Amino acid sequence: MKKGIATTLVSLAAMACMSQAATIRFIEVTSLPGAGGTGGSGAFFHIGEVEAFLTTTTPADGLDNANDLALSSAGASAATSSGTVQHGADTALINGVASTGAATWSRNVTPGVEVTALVDLGNSFDIGTVRLWQRGDGCCQDRLMNFTVNFYGDDGAGGVGAIVDSIAHPGQVATNSFAAFNPIPEPSSALLGLLGGLLVCCRRR
Repeated sequence: MKKGIATTLVSLAAMACMSQAATIRFIEVTSLPGAGGTGGSGAFFHIGEVEAFLTTTTPADGLDNANDLALSSAGASAATSSGTVQHGADTALINGVASTGAATWSRNVTPGVEVTALVDLGNSFDIGTVRLWQRGDGCCQDRLMNFTVNFYGDDGAGGVGAIVDSIAHPGQVATNSFAAFNPIPEPSSALLGLLGGLLVCCRRR
């Protein structure tokens, strides 16, 4: 009986780890080796739009400006920390539109150099889903491929804090669509301690 109770408690603690909200302020998209499709004189990495949603929100199938937190109109901002400009302003990442043509955020890919875009939501939120969209004109869809999405908290002074989660996306994002990411935070030290103690208890029974 006691062993059964301990096993149940371990399961509950594990569920608690999984159910922790990912409190996020910064979303970073970084190219991986092999990122970017070819075109013109070189390779390019583009993003049509970035969206972020609370854990309590189920996004609409299309762009969901009513619930999206990664909008300049909602207080978000964006910057390119590395990568030279092909075309498109940083604000094109967070304007609520899957950009087209030369308005699309697109950066040159140089071998051995990461292309990085950083979106600041303006405040910390319990984020459940982040979506990265292809550009909206159907062109050059192989330019959104092979990248990592990193999620960070606030450092307490409005800057980039500790990393919360990191999710790689090998391959290309579906044509005329998006890739969705669901960040999961690292378990807290308290929960890890509880799990460890309960596992020891189970082994002793």
